[in-house]
Amino acid sequence: MNNELGKFFLNQNTVVESKLNQYISTLTKEELPHRFLFDKLENYINNFIEKKSEKRWVIIPGLRGTGKTTLLAQLYFYILKKYKKNVDLLFVSLDEAKEYFHIDLLEIIKYYEENKSKRFEELDRPLFIFLDEIQIYKNWAKLLKTIYDRSKKVFIFCSGSSALELQTTADVARRAIIEKLHPLSFTEYQILKNNIHPPSNIKNEIFNSIYHSANVTDILTSLTRLKPKLDNYFSEIPQDSLENYLYSGTMPFTLLQDDEAYLYRSIDSLLDKIIKNDIAMYGNLDRDTTDSIKRILFILSDSENISLTKLSEVLHLNKLTVTRILEYLEQSEILIRIFPYGSNIKKVRKPSKYLFMTPAIRASLYKISGLQDTFNTRRGPLLEDIFGMHFYKEFLIPNIGNVSYDTSNKCADFILQILNKKQIAIEVGIGEKGIKQVMNTMNNIKCNYGVVFSNDSLFIDKSINIIKVPLNYFLLM
Repeated sequence: MNNELGKFFLNQNTVVESKLNQYISTLTKEELPHRFLFDKLENYINNFIEKKSEKRWVIIPGLRGTGKTTLLAQLYFYILKKYKKNVDLLFVSLDEAKEYFHIDLLEIIKYYEENKSKRFEELDRPLFIFLDEIQIYKNWAKLLKTIYDRSKKVFIFCSGSSALELQTTADVARRAIIEKLHPLSFTEYQILKNNIHPPSNIKNEIFNSIYHSANVTDILTSLTRLKPKLDNYFSEIPQDSLENYLYSGTMPFTLLQDDEAYLYRSIDSLLDKIIKNDIAMYGNLDRDTTDSIKRILFILSDSENISLTKLSEVLHLNKLTVTRILEYLEQSEILIRIFPYGSNIKKVRKPSKYLFMTPAIRASLYKISGLQDTFNTRRGPLLEDIFGMHFYKEFLIPNIGNVSYDTSNKCADFILQILNKKQIAIEVGIGEKGIKQVMNTMNNIKCNYGVVFSNDSLFIDKSINIIKVPLNYFLLM
């Protein structure tokens, strides 16, 4: 095994930087722009070096394909360029270590200490450890906690699939910072794809206006004031940007590839990895159950909501198994579950609505199942996925809000509850959109106001407290 470890570290020393360069540069050697999260992680590094903070363990979970390896590579080269003479760096891709060298993380750490002839407790300068795809190593949390506790000169970055969070213990949570990497927002997409940056602070201004105004009149006033900035920004945006963003642009790895067939094959391969490498491993699922997961995704891609009973009948599985699969799909961040509005009894009796964490997954399932011929008629669900992704990131993850839906017929798509203080009925659509669905929900459920996002112009009806907001405003949040 020492021979394999020697080969691994020889490989690391000779090719690690050239390998990482492939993640941070285009084929023409142009450096890729940074995700928004980069600046926050850069601050952690600088504060640690300057002894302004003791935060020195960052866990970066997220859906596969969101750019975690690229982010780690960019951080590695940032440190290399700024601090190389004063720090040491170790970058390990654990899937490569396991697949090609058949070694695990504990062996790598022990070998590193032995060959440096210095234990972590004896370090005389900072050591940055980058561990990619760490969920492959089942005991990662316990081992990294030990390394963290052994030396205050060690800074750990580790990334992996969303399954990482299934193993995050209370001890880890007290020591580590979790910075989730989400699919691309529309503004990040424009920066990475077209180098077009949004106006300064416009996201916060729109966000606060729509979600924290007292009434629709106040929303109209503030959004009207922002309209010149918004119009100027969208004057630079290519006309097909929304279509491209809906179908694949939420996933960074698709940005440098124009071959549609290749894109959707890549997304399908990504799904298979999540199912076979993450869900099957952490869920201890048998082969037949694992094989059913893809079938559930195909069904959900073409169904806004479907009962557990119906899914069980179609798949010939018991309800408990179907429930477990749906829970794993949520935990792996393929799906976002939207509960029916109301009491716990109603939530049990009525089916939940399942959205995809990124519309790129739904679009790839359309393509594979032969539903791509009706793409234009299916843009509505893709847009709902974008809204679900937004609510998940801005309200559900920080635990400042809840999202549900009205189970009555012809009602709003979402009911957003913010800090148990405010309820907003929300309807979304591409093209012109009426206000009837929002009115119906507001008649059923007490809401502070209703918002319709569509291609219509800014408009309010004060008598019923509903505002129409162009989709462009939402895309900047």
